[in-house]
Amino acid sequence: LTYLALGHFHTTTPIKGDFATTIYYSGAPEGHNFSEAGLHYYLEVEIDDDVVGGVLDQPVPVGWSHPQRRAAR
Repeated sequence: LTYLALGHFHTTTPIKGDFATTIYYSGAPEGHNFSEAGLHYYLEVEIDDDVVGGVLDQPVPVGWSHPQRRAAR
């Protein structure tokens, strides 16, 4: 296994250890309550020939909204 994305944590968090797999909590692109207001990130992961070339925190553009939430308005 080259890369494993975990859920539930709402912030991007790498999991360090003595294993070959790159593991991250991938975070959430938008806050789920007022305590999670502010800028959020998503992970952009580059994998080439089963090797992780990089993991970048990319900011979610301001004003972005989940497509299902936009449709419900």
